[in-house]
Amino acid sequence: MMKLISKEERKRARIGYSFAGTILTLCALLTPVVSWTVFDCQLDPNAVFFIALGMLAFSAIGRFISQPDGLLANLWRIGLMAVIMILAMAHFAAAETYRPSAPQLTPSHSAIAPGASVTEHQIVMLALPEIKRHEGVRLAAYRDPIGITTICSGTIRGVRMGMTMSAADCDRLIASEATEYWRGVSRAMTLETKRLRINVPRGAAWTDFTINVGIGAASSSTAMRRLNAGNVPGSCKAMTWFNKAGGMVWVGLVVRRGDNYDMCMVGA
Repeated sequence: MMKLISKEERKRARIGYSFAGTILTLCALLTPVVSWTVFDCQLDPNAVFFIALGMLAFSAIGRFISQPDGLLANLWRIGLMAVIMILAMAHFAAAETYRPSAPQLTPSHSAIAPGASVTEHQIVMLALPEIKRHEGVRLAAYRDPIGITTICSGTIRGVRMGMTMSAADCDRLIASEATEYWRGVSRAMTLETKRLRINVPRGAAWTDFTINVGIGAASSSTAMRRLNAGNVPGSCKAMTWFNKAGGMVWVGLVVRRGDNYDMCMVGA
């Protein structure tokens, strides 16, 4: 039968470094739950792990440290460790406002190429609802299906868990990124393609496609080669092949590629 320690022993244990470190470790591990439930703020799990590990190390080392007699002589040291932990937690719990790592871009009202009938602004404005519909709009940072920290409508650059941004800032960010990705993928298009094969819906489809798969993948894809060769239907079909994330087919990507295909085929 388990026997409890005496009242005097319990009193000494409560002010011991080892016991205090164990309690602080428990507090560190519970803080993310409290932070999410009460304040709707998600802590960086890596930071929480190392803070809890530090408290556990303090607990283990405390078993071998000679402690002075008296309550106050020990409490200030334990209190100091608690303050350090609280400050560390507060630092990682504080919601950060997203700030783009590069100047924001504004889509141009000029034709995308000499002799072209559409503008960058028309393409980007049509792409925006598609991007927001497929990506969703989340004003607090989250992790996507393969674990990448993301904010707004698919932005991953410079994003950390705990970041937040306003709806207006999110809209400006989407427009800027759509412009960046359109400009990036359009560099792989021949002048003839931009003049004769890119209408507004097709340009919007390529913008949404590229912001999802990346400029490099879109630019070097079979879809791009077919487009530049004049095979527009074959190019649109090749877009639908990009329906996997983490090596698995995702229903959301199948739907998105289908929508890209439909927009791409307008006027084909």
